[in-house]
Amino acid sequence: MPARFQKLVSIGWGIAAAGCLAALGIYGLVGAFMRFIGDDYCYGMILNQKGFWTAQWYSYTVPTPYTGDRYSLTFFSDVFHSFGPGFYGWLAGLTLLAWLAGLVMVARQLNCLLDWQRKRFVWAAGAAGFAFLVLYQAPDLAESFYWRSGMLPYFMPLVGDTWMAAWLLAMTGRKNVGVFTLAGVGLFAFVNAGFSETAVALQAGGLGMALLGTLLVRRESNSFAAAWKPFTAALAGTAAGMVVMLVSPSNAARLGTLPESLGLTVSVQLSFRYALDFIRESMQGLPIPTLIGLAIATATGFELATGSTRPIKMSWRHWLTASILTLVVGYGLVVCSVAPSVFIQTWYPEPRALIVSRFAMELSIFVLGGLAGAFLHGLLTGRRVFTATRIALVLLIGLCAAYALRGGLRRLPELPNLRNYAAQWDQRDAQIRADRDRGLLGVEVTHLPHLLLHIGDINEDAGYWYNVCAAGNYGIHSIHSVP
Repeated sequence: MPARFQKLVSIGWGIAAAGCLAALGIYGLVGAFMRFIGDDYCYGMILNQKGFWTAQWYSYTVPTPYTGDRYSLTFFSDVFHSFGPGFYGWLAGLTLLAWLAGLVMVARQLNCLLDWQRKRFVWAAGAAGFAFLVLYQAPDLAESFYWRSGMLPYFMPLVGDTWMAAWLLAMTGRKNVGVFTLAGVGLFAFVNAGFSETAVALQAGGLGMALLGTLLVRRESNSFAAAWKPFTAALAGTAAGMVVMLVSPSNAARLGTLPESLGLTVSVQLSFRYALDFIRESMQGLPIPTLIGLAIATATGFELATGSTRPIKMSWRHWLTASILTLVVGYGLVVCSVAPSVFIQTWYPEPRALIVSRFAMELSIFVLGGLAGAFLHGLLTGRRVFTATRIALVLLIGLCAAYALRGGLRRLPELPNLRNYAAQWDQRDAQIRADRDRGLLGVEVTHLPHLLLHIGDINEDAGYWYNVCAAGNYGIHSIHSVP
């Protein structure tokens, strides 16, 4: 095709990528006005009383106001808390950047593995669109992305999963993988497993299915003869992490406060039912974002197939088989993500935990769309029809990016009030520290409810557990608020 046309197509994808990235930038900007609240104070209390390293073991062995068996959650909460409240405002944005970088690395490894032509703007638009839709459709974005004590157990491991996928893809085509590399993969999986039971269940399920896939592909191609090794190492690290959380003394104490288990059979049945409920409610309640995800993925798959160094011609049987397999695997991943809530707490997952299920479902939607785009590319033969379809899909991706940008812009009116909240919180924080330094160990502050979170803040009851945690965080005897 003429170079000018190719350039125009590239510009169109670049504009789409910019729109999606701008929407994500606004999401990151909202996080700039987050501060300590709720469980954040409890991590700070134990950290302040025990010191960093002692706090890790203490949280794991002794019941605390938070879930201490999640060793990575405790570790990174204490690391970030040590940076002070000012760092809190950077956390959401930096985590989002780390996730986008991981998605880019996954794209790069897929390019190398499949020997596709590098199209940076296409991959950027697809990755940014995927990230936006996961956040946009999160049932409780404030608690699962902006609040540190909710983001670390549920969103942070998704970032780790993305980087782990990139690393595993990089090793898939190797004929030999060294022992130290395998140990590194296992260690990475172990660390990522320690954020929450919900996230580690998704990680284990995904790795288990991937390992099965590599073993099947290994029979057909010598290029993947050693691919099973890194997946096995990652799965072993994940299993080790699950065991460490399971045998934690603090976990045993927490389980004693929860309802009695429903039993294996009932729990498995409910896990499958709740997963189906989540998928059905998502498609019924969020039809437009679901279609947007399919559209972005279809356009991305079609454009990547265009100009590929290896001709892509997919028969309808192969396409149908791959699509059915994607649906089965996707459903299995959602089942894995809801199962811990059923087995441990005996109920449907809390909204903040469902961002893990959203990630699994959106991933399935994007794979389905990518397969549809590649299949469509193979169907078209006439040059005019092919060119017209390509133009239509560029326009479609532009409309999808406009939808994403609109979703981001709708958050801008929140910023003045959030900025005011952060200023008031900083003023209150300075007052507490000043009172403490003057030797005043019983501090009175103004009540400051959060604008996004429905998490308890310092209230009028000095014995309230968040008040006790806040007092311990600041190193004073008591704290309470006035209306």
